[in-house]
Amino acid sequence: MKLATTLLLICVGGLLTLGLVMLYSAGMTSAGGHYPLMPAAWAGLGLVAAVVAASVDYRHLKKVAWVGLAAAVGL
Repeated sequence: MKLATTLLLICVGGLLTLGLVMLYSAGMTSAGGHYPLMPAAWAGLGLVAAVVAASVDYRHLKKVAWVGLAAAVGL
C-alpha cells in the first residue's frame, strides 16, 4: 500500500477505536457496558461494505449509474 492509504487506514481505525472506547466508558453508568455493541456492529458492517466497494471495478458501475442517480434524487 502507498503511504497515504496506510496513513488514512490508521487514522480511521484509531478514530473508530477511540469512539467505541468513549461509548463504552459513557455507558458504564447504566446496566453493564452493552451500549457500544450496536455501533460496533454498524462499524463492522460499514467496514465490510467499504471493502466490497473498494474491490468492485468502477467501470461496471457505469451500467447502473442511473439507478444510483434515481436513488439520490429520491432521497
